[in-house]
Amino acid sequence: MLESGYKSKKEFLIYICYAKGFAMKNHKFNNFSIVLATFLFAVGGLSFANAVTKINGATLNGNNWIGNGNPNESNVTVTNDGAGSDYNGRSIYGALISNGADAANNTVKVTGTEITTGSIEAARVGGSSASGIKKVRNNSIVIKDSNVTASLWAGRANDNNQADVNYNTTQIENSTITHGQLRGGISWPDKGTADYNTLYIKDSTTIGNAPSV
Repeated sequence: MLESGYKSKKEFLIYICYAKGFAMKNHKFNNFSIVLATFLFAVGGLSFANAVTKINGATLNGNNWIGNGNPNESNVTVTNDGAGSDYNGRSIYGALISNGADAANNTVKVTGTEITTGSIEAARVGGSSASGIKKVRNNSIVIKDSNVTASLWAGRANDNNQADVNYNTTQIENSTITHGQLRGGISWPDKGTADYNTLYIKDSTTIGNAPSV
């Protein structure tokens, strides 16, 4: 578990944590996620005054921005003064699925901006899969040089149907994150697996309202 608001200077300190205990890196355990955190120093001094935040690679659908490749291969970017649509504070998904389809290789990147939203998720899958097990794999969130207030999941399956949520990564560098949930991947409730998901934090401050696992 990462300590919320951690600000002391540590060099190449690596935490390897799991949702239910501790184990060696690269061992396979069902319903566990790896957390890799490298803190060099706390970030500060980022300023985004008068900037216009843009979102590209996604389409607004109701209250959510959903990647144009949904359910696979979306590449969503959020940055200041770039190409795309004006960002309006809605939740961001690389993939958002309710029919049990697989979701893979979706990326959401937030760079050089300040945003507040409910959720940023590279892939979220619900519903029953025709194959019996839906797969949420190789999805990623990358946040750099930004101030972000949101819950973050790179890969998420969150219903009573079985899912494998594996090899998803949330990467945070030189940023401040105020979060509810902060995760690489989760399969909830405990049906299926959540293995080899990574939460990587470098040169950043996290302020959490819930455990970072």
